[in-house]
Amino acid sequence: MRILIVRLGAFGDCLIVTPLIRHLKEIQKFEVYVLTSEGQGKQIFEGNTCIDKIIYHVKDSIPNDKLSEYFESVKDAYECDKVIDLCESIECRLALHPIDPRYKFTKPELMEICNKNYYEETFKIANEQGCNIGMPNRRNPDMLFSEEEYDFMNREMKHSIGKFKILWGLSGSSRQKTYPTDHMIKFFDLLCRKYSDIEVFTVGDEICQLLEIPFEEDKRFHRRAGVWNMRQSILASKFVDVVISPDTGLLHGSGCFSTPKIGLLT
Repeated sequence: MRILIVRLGAFGDCLIVTPLIRHLKEIQKFEVYVLTSEGQGKQIFEGNTCIDKIIYHVKDSIPNDKLSEYFESVKDAYECDKVIDLCESIECRLALHPIDPRYKFTKPELMEICNKNYYEETFKIANEQGCNIGMPNRRNPDMLFSEEEYDFMNREMKHSIGKFKILWGLSGSSRQKTYPTDHMIKFFDLLCRKYSDIEVFTVGDEICQLLEIPFEEDKRFHRRAGVWNMRQSILASKFVDVVISPDTGLLHGSGCFSTPKIGLLT
């Protein structure tokens, strides 16, 4: 059977889908095609050996009210037996936006609706769409990195050998995914005064370079926002001692490795 997985979301959204892809390929023995964004999706799914074919969607090329028809047409064009549509699966079910009326529910009501594991919820959605695959034991995300990518990160980290290395994710794709800058400055000031062997790698997009300005004179800070892409930032989480990040693709991506991680609520 050939399954078409549709996920057009951002980095973290795509990472959440990877355990399902692995389960469909390795346990169910399905052929797996993935329809995803040509930007974020490409970085996450590139090199994944559990994916038989990646189909790239051009952003805003299809009106929102025509997406379901479009997904069906892609399924038929690539002779897939079933389509599993995971677009907005997390955004609309669990990670409620302030414009959603449910956002103003009481805390107990929100806990009942939203206090669920994103990875488990993805499998439930697949089952709701007729996949009938149950729930796996392993639910960590997957990314496959090349030898060249490992060589690059080894070069980046070679001067920090023997240091306690922190990978700090500065911000995600929306404003609530940014830890307050003044809190961050106070935290690092305290940390650097208490410990002499600290080295910090800050990552994010080019806009996050503004958040790096307070640390530009400190040689213990390696400013990589807008320098490393998301794949490189996620791979760096394997080389450090701890990852600290708001709810971002970086935090999800660090789940590929056993490195301790701290998620910041903002």
